[in-house]
Amino acid sequence: TIAGIGTFAANGTGAENYFGYSVIVYINDDDELVAIAPKNNENDTLEITFDKFEKCETTNKKNYVLFEYYEDLNDEEPTTAKYSDELVYYVNGVEKNSYTIDIDKDGFIRYLDNDGDNIYDFAFVEEVTDEYVVKAINEKSYKITGKKGSVTLDPEDEDQYITFIKNGEVVDFETIAEDDVLSIVELYKGNVKKVYISSETVMGRVTSTTNNKYKIGNNKYHKSKNCSEIAKGDEGIFYLNYNGKIAYKEAQKVSGGNYAFVLD
Repeated sequence: TIAGIGTFAANGTGAENYFGYSVIVYINDDDELVAIAPKNNENDTLEITFDKFEKCETTNKKNYVLFEYYEDLNDEEPTTAKYSDELVYYVNGVEKNSYTIDIDKDGFIRYLDNDGDNIYDFAFVEEVTDEYVVKAINEKSYKITGKKGSVTLDPEDEDQYITFIKNGEVVDFETIAEDDVLSIVELYKGNVKKVYISSETVMGRVTSTTNNKYKIGNNKYHKSKNCSEIAKGDEGIFYLNYNGKIAYKEAQKVSGGNYAFVLD
């Protein structure tokens, strides 16, 4: 539905990706939607993972709320932005009047400013429902056997719509490889699934565990909720999910000396 114009079938235009946006639409003489695009200079988005709200504050102002977040976990000071005091939340596709961020959960909020006033009008929340680190793949049955548990992700299943996403691009099931981290978001009460694929890993030793942040090399990481405990001194390979959290570790605690880890 396009405000002030009417309701149309998406017709493969990707209109479903512009919910809440100010758009330009093209409609033919048969009242069919032909194309859709966001208006220039009127739509701005800001995507923030839950963990980057750690120890951040909000301040109520007239017509908007000033909020803080960290652009990077290595930052010492937070960044500020504004959202409307009438902000509408959509949590995994379901509309809500309010939302409380739980930094222990995995997911993100995508804020949308659709009128160019630098105040965000919508907040689209995606909470990760399940997460798997791939151990084996059955391409015939679409069954993924994880290092912990298993799941079937059949793109031909008519009862649900599944999208596979890697590095921000839509990809095929065949893109999934052994040792990938799959973060699954169930939308619209499970009728739609987004599967975020990450092949990122980091190797090294955990040198500090301050404030639930794990320092490996020069960078700090949070761990996802399903990951086993990580301790100072753990050394090996750490698998990162699409939000850069540690989803799984193949590491052991060491106290010093020289070590080698066989990876393949």
